Amino acid sequence: LATTSTGIDVTGNMIADGIKLDYNTSLFNVDKALSSYNSTNGVYLNGNSSGWLSLSGDGSQRTYIRVYGDTAATPDYIQIATAGTERMRIDASGNVGIGTSSPSSYYSTTLVVDAPAEDGITVVSPTTGVGYLMFADGTSGNDRYRGYVGYGHADDSMQFATSGLTRMLIDSSGNVGIGTSSPASSSGYGTLSINGTTGGQLAFQTGGSAKQFIFSTSTDLSIYNQEAGNIKFVTNNAEAMRIASNGNLLVGKTSDTIGTAGAKIGTG
Repeated sequence: LATTSTGIDVTGNMIADGIKLDYNTSLFNVDKALSSYNSTNGVYLNGNSSGWLSLSGDGSQRTYIRVYGDTAATPDYIQIATAGTERMRIDASGNVGIGTSSPSSYYSTTLVVDAPAEDGITVVSPTTGVGYLMFADGTSGNDRYRGYVGYGHADDSMQFATSGLTRMLIDSSGNVGIGTSSPASSSGYGTLSINGTTGGQLAFQTGGSAKQFIFSTSTDLSIYNQEAGNIKFVTNNAEAMRIASNGNLLVGKTSDTIGTAGAKIGTG
């Protein structure tokens, strides 16, 4: 143990009950220093350009956080491990992988959770509120939660939103509401309620556009076929009635021919 002009020089190992580092303390090794930049900064730990830094809870290095430097073999990334196995990584592009060491290999993504069967992301709902998984396109105002999926603890409902507003809701009984937060069930059966500003519409699409749809207002229920085809009604896997493309109503028959069994209402 020797006193030098810059402090104390220790040769060999040092054992102490505790060490207190002030803001201007420097501990040097061969390459870099554990120090602070100035009195307003905390302590930083800086490794050499081709190495890495590791923070471990024990000497076995089974649970650790490691920071890798910028080299071809070990490009910038942060690695977190438990029980000797990597659990999370932040790569050089800022992608976060949980359960995977290659988050950037997934398509256009920032957060990747690669979980085994029946595992995933858990969003805990508070006992008096809603737990949300939110998707934002900004950092202020409503842009922070433009789209979200939420689970309501009070009524056991799932909510789906766009533009900051709930657009679809699944209630605790499994009823689905689109454009309404109160999908009504009839006689205990599950239901799909569609509510719009001028009416509800159930559309059936082919080729990317709606060809057939059911539209309802407060007084009318309309069924449309934009391709001028037949509208068929089926019971017990067999056609029971149809509205033909020419407007005739056929019951128990599928042809306008007079000689075939069944009823026809219409002209021509």
